[in-house]
Amino acid sequence: MEKIILKVNTKYWVLFFLFFFAFTNAFLYYVAGVWSFQLLLPITFVASAIVVGSAIGISRFSQREVIIDENGIKKMGYNSKNITFSDIKRVKVGSGGFSIYDTGSSPINITTMQSNFDAAKQVLREKIKNTKGIEVTGYNYFINKHLN
Repeated sequence: MEKIILKVNTKYWVLFFLFFFAFTNAFLYYVAGVWSFQLLLPITFVASAIVVGSAIGISRFSQREVIIDENGIKKMGYNSKNITFSDIKRVKVGSGGFSIYDTGSSPINITTMQSNFDAAKQVLREKIKNTKGIEVTGYNYFINKHLN
């Protein structure tokens, strides 16, 4: 099995910036009553840059990338972590992907925003398919979508 490297795709950060920019414009225009576009656009651009820049910084600081190979799953970042497939105790499935837990409390998150999510989903599905003792939690819809 070859290595699967998961990184957050930059197009999702651009979409997040544009969505937050549009939302902030609409909020300030309709709710706060800022009617001047010369004042509105710079305020919303700076606010969007601060929020999205902070989100990118936090994301890059905690989990830069996830590497899946034949031995297990590795999280690279400030608090790096390695989970072998035999050490997986719980998989929490949600709308944005899944979190993989071992005996520790901090998970390795694999999200739909990351590149190669489908390949990672396939590998995880194969590795935990017939394994007893792994607790899979979440809504049945997302469990069936991601892991069945």
